[in-house]
Amino acid sequence: MGEPGKNIPPTQRKLREARKKGDVPKFIDLIRFVSLFSGGFVLLWILPSKMETMLLSLSSFFSAAGDFVNNMGSGETETNLLAGVGNILWPGVKDAIIFLIFFELSVCIPALIAGYLSAGPVFSVQPVLPKLERINPVSGISRIFSPERWFVLFKDIFRCLLIFLVGLFIFKRIMTYLPYLLSAEKPEAIFKVIGMSGQTVFWYTFFAIVPIILIDVIYSKHSYIKRMMMTVKELRNELRETEGDPSIKGRRLKLHREIAMQRMIMDVKNATVVITNPQHIAIALKWDEETMDAPVVVAGGRENIASAIIKEARLAGVPVIENPALARSLVDLSPGEEIPENLYEAVAEVIRLIEKEAKK
Repeated sequence: MGEPGKNIPPTQRKLREARKKGDVPKFIDLIRFVSLFSGGFVLLWILPSKMETMLLSLSSFFSAAGDFVNNMGSGETETNLLAGVGNILWPGVKDAIIFLIFFELSVCIPALIAGYLSAGPVFSVQPVLPKLERINPVSGISRIFSPERWFVLFKDIFRCLLIFLVGLFIFKRIMTYLPYLLSAEKPEAIFKVIGMSGQTVFWYTFFAIVPIILIDVIYSKHSYIKRMMMTVKELRNELRETEGDPSIKGRRLKLHREIAMQRMIMDVKNATVVITNPQHIAIALKWDEETMDAPVVVAGGRENIASAIIKEARLAGVPVIENPALARSLVDLSPGEEIPENLYEAVAEVIRLIEKEAKK
């Protein structure tokens, strides 16, 4: 059940921590359904093929047991008679044991696979450890009247009602086989009718329960995510644990920006020219005809950064040229980036002007 203030979806870290504690979505009805479905399938489709062998073995056993009783006074030893009875009984017993083992596996293995696929590999002893909150009357009452409990109650009532209606419908259909069942003389015919009736019950129940299982899976997932929702404080605490204190992280980022800015300002002394607009924008360019294909931006910025670039350029003796249009065209370029081709002519004109002034 969601708590007030919890309106932020859970992070992957919180879901991982919950999984370590064994707190995962539990699809109990799905696991039960898979187990019952596989067990019912084995009983209704595989058991009938084994029944004939077991019935023949049982019939032979009773016949041999009668012979054993009749021949107890004869010369044949009781050991030989018992061995004969055992040999007759063993095939049926063996088939029964094999079937029981197979039936147990058919019930357990699908349930384990369904649990693994629905929740993944989870191993934790914390869910079975004693907790004080479980014996707290207040929390116990709140759990009893929680939305999850009401959902389970209505789901169980609806399921019982649905199964009752399906059973009533099937009972009416089975009654049509009753005259044939009463008139049947061979056990095989009786088992055949029972098998057909069981298969009918199986499929009708299967299709009746599937919608309930789907609703339960969707609700269980939604309820789990809602229970895992986080408050703003919880999210901040998690970020502090994983990435450090946000305020410290902000100061660290600010310090990194200041260091990068200082390095950029220091590189202004290596520039060929600084183009301004005249105080709001400043772009420092470097050009070396022998080593460069095009002029490169050394530093650039607006307002306070522009003032710092102009100040550093004048201290280093780098020419400062006012060209508002060109400055606005260059301001969005990053340090280390070459100027675009459409500005070659304008920048070349500025550089020629500098060289001309330098020769005077």
